[in-house]
Amino acid sequence: MTSVYEANIMFMPILLRVVKYKVMIVEFFVQKSVVKGENVLENKYVKVEVLLPEVYIEKVRDALNAIGVLRVGNYDHVISYSAVKGYWRPLEGATPFNVPVGEISFGTECKMEFNCLYQNIKDVENTIRSVHPYEEPVINVVSLLN
Repeated sequence: MTSVYEANIMFMPILLRVVKYKVMIVEFFVQKSVVKGENVLENKYVKVEVLLPEVYIEKVRDALNAIGVLRVGNYDHVISYSAVKGYWRPLEGATPFNVPVGEISFGTECKMEFNCLYQNIKDVENTIRSVHPYEEPVINVVSLLN
């Protein structure tokens, strides 16, 4: 009999090519497998990447540290960030942070990165959204192999 884990390994590549909302499919398989008592998410840590203006790094960092997710061993406030360049255009109905609706904008912002437990990801996303200045913040959650 095929386990849920083996089925995930066999069918996940097919589903990821076919389904537009990949994260939802991964979440479905993880949740269903956990309910059945199988550990398909052996890697319990994820890397979180957040795009934001540099002036908000400390505010977001402090909020995340307050919920205890920026700790590594005997250190806290553990993040890194780098400058990145990007393009964006707010569409009709958007309430942009600092650019006009309909115009393509270009600018420099920062990518803040940190690792945390997967089990904390909902709290992490809610905390980021509560202090982040963008209407639609970019928050990437990447599974780690270590």
